[in-house]
Amino acid sequence: MAPKWLIFFAWTFVIGTIASGVAEYTYFGSAEAGILGKLLTGWQGITFSNPLVAIGSIAIFLWDFIQTIFNMLLWNYGCFTGTWAIIRILGLCISMGFIVSFVFAIRGTPSSS
Repeated sequence: MAPKWLIFFAWTFVIGTIASGVAEYTYFGSAEAGILGKLLTGWQGITFSNPLVAIGSIAIFLWDFIQTIFNMLLWNYGCFTGTWAIIRILGLCISMGFIVSFVFAIRGTPSSS
């Protein structure tokens, strides 16, 4: 697969994610709600009162971070319900194209163009 497809899908994913995040903030009405808000402010929940609490809160943060990344790849935004679910389906196609292009770029699969 040509590198131009990786660049296309990557930029489409980034622009779509930013637009979806803004739409989700508007939908919920709060900057703390939603996927991007959780991604940007999730680290604030880490506390270092003692070593066990620190290890536990870091583990919880990492688990939430991984879930948030998967929600971004699956376009699981709260504003894509009802008739707007078609945008989520289109976003899934963009994510799949991004993932496949990225895997082909890492493997070094020769491109036809």
